[in-house]
Amino acid sequence: MPRRNLDIDVFSAALDRIEGLYKAGHRIVVSSSGGKDSAVCTELAILAASNTGRLPVEVVVRDEEVMFPGTYEYLERIAARPEVEMHWLIANQPVMNVFNRECPYFWVFDPDLDPD
Repeated sequence: MPRRNLDIDVFSAALDRIEGLYKAGHRIVVSSSGGKDSAVCTELAILAASNTGRLPVEVVVRDEEVMFPGTYEYLERIAARPEVEMHWLIANQPVMNVFNRECPYFWVFDPDLDPD
């Protein structure tokens, strides 16, 4: 397939796309893992929502209790921003442990364990 020059950079194209969704009245919820791709999507949504008067941006995080500490710190900073309405979901479910046949899963946020 031949390449086409669209005369627009990727950032501007993504921002235009999200702004168009906001202008059309759509509800946008950014699903975030706390990683770099999610961070870019969150920041693009904040810019687009700001440009279209649709702040705050809804962000949802599915916490599986196994993220790196720095990821939690980043997500807490995002949640504290006035431009963000954070929905922090707790998984509370079994997760496969393929490395242990005697205990093939562990329970995320096990209600029988002391949280500390």
